[in-house]
Formats: sequence, C-alpha cells, structure tokens
Amino acid sequence: MDNELGTGISCEQDVYDELFALRSTTDWAYDCLTNRVCKIFDEHCSCSYNTFAAEKFPTRSEFSKWGVPYADACYDSLEDERILKFESGIETNRDFIEKCNYLIAEFYLYIAMMKYSNFFFTGVDPFIDKKMVAWDAVVSNKEANLSLFHALEIGSSNLSIIEKKILVQSFLFFSLSGNCIDLSQTNFLHSNLSASVFDEELLLCNDAIPFIEHLLHGCSVLSIVCDNCGVEFYADVLLALCVIELGFVDSVEFCVKAFPTFVSDVTVDDVPIFLHMLQREFPNVYDMYDKHAKSGVITYKGDYFFNNPTDYIRKEHLLNRIVSGDTAIFKGDLNYRRLVYDRDYPIDMSVSAFPKHLPSLALRTLKSDVLVGVEKDVAHRAEQKDVNWRVNGRFGVIQFFVGVDEHTTHVH
Repeated sequence: MDNELGTGISCEQDVYDELFALRSTTDWAYDCLTNRVCKIFDEHCSCSYNTFAAEKFPTRSEFSKWGVPYADACYDSLEDERILKFESGIETNRDFIEKCNYLIAEFYLYIAMMKYSNFFFTGVDPFIDKKMVAWDAVVSNKEANLSLFHALEIGSSNLSIIEKKILVQSFLFFSLSGNCIDLSQTNFLHSNLSASVFDEELLLCNDAIPFIEHLLHGCSVLSIVCDNCGVEFYADVLLALCVIELGFVDSVEFCVKAFPTFVSDVTVDDVPIFLHMLQREFPNVYDMYDKHAKSGVITYKGDYFFNNPTDYIRKEHLLNRIVSGDTAIFKGDLNYRRLVYDRDYPIDMSVSAFPKHLPSLALRTLKSDVLVGVEKDVAHRAEQKDVNWRVNGRFGVIQFFVGVDEHTTHVH
C-alpha cells in the first residue's frame, strides 16, 4: 500500500498513537462498541457478539466463504490495517476490533453482521423493520416535510439569483438537519425522527455560500454520497430537486451502499421502497422527481466501494472513478471520517490540508470525535453548551474541501 495518505502525513509515523483506537475504557470508540454496535450485533445475528469476538480472525480463504461481494478487495483493506500497525499478534476478532482504527473496526463488524444474519445468501435486510420506522416518520411529519418543497414549487421561476441562493442554502440546512437522525446510535432510536431547517446556532462551520457559488459557476453533475434513509434521504432528494429546478446543476447522481451497513444507511434496495412511499404520500414531489429521473437528470447507483472498510484518501483514485459528478456532497459522520481519515487531528487544522481532486462538501452532524476546520473559541462555546457536543448529533458542520483556505468560512 502507499506510504502517504495524501495529507502530507506519513503512515510510517507512530500510527498507533495517531489513529483513534481502543486503548482504554474511557475512549469514545470503546464506549460505542460496548454500548452500541455489540447490542445491534446481538439483536440481529445468529450468534452473540461475545462468541464472534472470541473466534479467530478469518484468513483470506475463510473470509471469501462469508459471501461478501468483492471479498478480496474488502480483505485487502482489513489486511492493510493489520499489517500497517501490528504485523502480527492479531489472533481473534476481538484482537482486531480492539486494536485497529475504529473506522475499520466498525465496518468489519457490520460486514460480520451481514454474514451472521445470513444476508449474503438470503438478501433479506436484517434492519428493514427499523428502516420502515424511519420511512414512516417522513409521512407522520408530512406538513413539516413539505414546507420547503412548497417554496420551491411556488417560486422556482420567479426568484432573483440572490433569492435562489438563499433557497438553496435552506435546502442544504434541511439536508443537514436530516443527518441528526441515525438508527445505528441507540440514543437516536426513539428520538425525534423528523427534520427541520438546521439551527445556525449549532453550526460550527458554514461553507454554504462558497459552495453555492461553486455550483453556480463550476458544476455540471452533482453527486450526493448518501447516509441515512428516512427523513434524511427525503431531504437529500428535495435538495437535488432544488439545485436542478433552480438551474444550479444539470444533473444529480445519488450514490448509495450496495448492501445494509450501519442499520439505516440507504442501499440500492431501499430506493424503490422510498419511491413507492413518495408516490403514495407526496405525489407532487414524486412527479417532479419522476420527470427528472425519466429524462436521466436524476440517477442513482449502488457500489460495494461504499461498503468497503477503507477511507477516501488512500482510495481517492477509486472514489473518483466511481463517483461520476464533478462535485460531490458527502453526507454524515461516516463519510466525514472517510474524507479526512480517522485521526486525532488538532480541531482547528484547516480543511485545506485535505485537498481533493473532486470538490467535496461535507454535510455532517457530529457523532464522533474526528473534527477539523473549527476555530478553538467556537469549539469552546460548543462545549459550554453541551459536554457531549462532539458525539451526540446535535452540532453540525458544512465544510467545503477544495484545499484553499480562502474558500472556508469559519464561524466566529
């Protein structure tokens, strides 16, 4: 594998200290595994998490029998992590999970869940019941979830360019608000499953305006790399309709996962469920979507790359090959961690340290410690408001990764 991650930070440094890893019971990642992921595993799998954790870490040959699509590429990512940091000493699944980078460990656990729920052989989504709760929430909050669309319907042909930019920003905030919901986090399972325009007081960094200017002057095809189904995906579709109807882009491509991961993440098989709900409950939204889908202006694709336990830095060449857009929006916490790699960076490290060949906007509410591009006084004020501000999904960032400081608008 390459020694350089693309940020000027070498993998030959002391990566064990640099990467988030489960070094003690006080770590956030340790808490996630012991209080979240293992419970999801126990709920959906034929064996317990503890039984799985005690099993030997699979060889490449054993892993290929799990039924994982593109098993060799997937195992390469796991082996890269193991060889890079440990070389040896990984005997059991617990050894791997508790020592490797948390991003990789979490991906590995969800792949194991698909194996032990028999998904790879039956195709039955073990999380479908929870996803249906998320889809139903879109309907149960119909009026709130239609308000922005009405603004688009009424004013799309009569707005000034300034008014159009303001409307696009509102749809970006709505899409961000949808990301507050995450069914892989137990504290979100029974909380508010409706979205509203995101509270700017909770926004730690806002690059919406430079991103909108970029769309207006430098974007033809926009790719949206999706996160959660339910309200968030609905908000993402409205965002796509907005930028198309207002003439900011020519077309939009949705990129979704190929098989279930992180409970509520959108997969290829979820899209028809969503469209059926949209047609039944939101006919005007569906008609606008269908018009653009039939003409090829809106498309979606699922790819196993988005299920692969790797980051978007070392694998940027693959990302750029899979994502068709000349600009991309990456939704959610997981995509953020993949954009910057799961390291314990200084919180005020500039996003310009992560130049992208593909101009990329991160729309993310914070559900993990990884964070860059936030001024220290802003972070301090957030901590004063909420001691769990970095992990509870309440605060958010809109960050434009183009590698140029001047394009970043910090909150002061």
